[in-house]
Amino acid sequence: MALEGFQTRPSISGEVFIERNAGVQTKRDSLVYKFTKKELEVTLDDLRNLSSADLAEKYQLAEDGRDWTIEWAKQDVLKNDGNIIQVAYHPFDARWTYFSGRTKGFMAYPRTPLMWSALQPNRLLLTVRNPRRGNVNSFFVAGTVVDKDSVSPFDNVTFFPLYTYPDPRTSQQTFNLQGEQRTNFSPTFLHSLSAKLGLPPRRPHNLPANLTPEDIFHYIYAVFYSPGYRSRYAEFLKIDFPRLPLTGNLVLMRELARLGSTLVALHSLESPMIDNFLTEFIGNSREVTNVEYSDNTVWINAAGARGGTIGGPSGFHGVSEPVWNFNIGGYQICDKWLKYRKGRTLTKSDIVHYQRIVVALSETIRLMQEIDEVIEAHGGWPGAFSTTGTVKSD
Repeated sequence: MALEGFQTRPSISGEVFIERNAGVQTKRDSLVYKFTKKELEVTLDDLRNLSSADLAEKYQLAEDGRDWTIEWAKQDVLKNDGNIIQVAYHPFDARWTYFSGRTKGFMAYPRTPLMWSALQPNRLLLTVRNPRRGNVNSFFVAGTVVDKDSVSPFDNVTFFPLYTYPDPRTSQQTFNLQGEQRTNFSPTFLHSLSAKLGLPPRRPHNLPANLTPEDIFHYIYAVFYSPGYRSRYAEFLKIDFPRLPLTGNLVLMRELARLGSTLVALHSLESPMIDNFLTEFIGNSREVTNVEYSDNTVWINAAGARGGTIGGPSGFHGVSEPVWNFNIGGYQICDKWLKYRKGRTLTKSDIVHYQRIVVALSETIRLMQEIDEVIEAHGGWPGAFSTTGTVKSD
């Protein structure tokens, strides 16, 4: 076990970020989350117009419970004061939903007021505490409302927004998503970072001079995507929130922030690189039946790959084995994304989305190696993050 003062590093929870919360818990995912906006609109119309009994039958809903009832959902939707949005359901997998922010309404626990900040311009760091299966790769990013399973099906996610905003519901119960933006970094953390880097704090956020909130967020993300960090501190990552090693080397800080920025853009599917496809969709059928991997191809109708499906095999050719096997939290991305769509027919946009995921994962694998190479070039673990000494050069 690599101690090296790890327990003295600031925890991501409370010491680096001030505010945190769990992801949304709907209690009725199959009703609340939909693959398309059109499917969601049909559901909302049904909630407005059908009886509770008819809704229970049509959507095969479980009996009402302590945290959610059909009537509460109906009344919430009838108030018509929410927003139709996309929610981060799993990594690279957004679903449509209706978000009023009202507890025990359409959703059981929407995690407001902090979740309102996810509807503003923002980045949310996603991770878990005490992963039940001992995963050390439970890190992702979001720019919208997040579900409790957004990183792992086994562990409830905790989200840490880069920025916080006031509750948009005023005392008059009007809805307004305009408000003062504040960084969610703790003053103690920013003071420590300024001292470590030898940079004076600057207003308006008291950040180290010439660093932006995004620079710091991207640095954090890069560190958590370091294979060396994950392996060296694996035993700690299995029992608590991650802790953040700080560097006094401004050059290293900026290089990691650059790599973290690229990762965040890839994981948000905002990078221009994602359209440089590595794969080709082959075959005539777009219906997902059985997902398997062979011959650098992810088959969506595995029987077809063996000659057992009318029309022959279909799938994504050009998926490398490392990309196929890549996991984030509890999800093998290339496998699970398709399996969640079993019985559905992929649209053209679905196919493009999957091809973008493959690029994002391929680049993630490359960038993770580069992150460790950069750290090694600046002293490696733990030297690059020594608790003493400052390198001020830029």
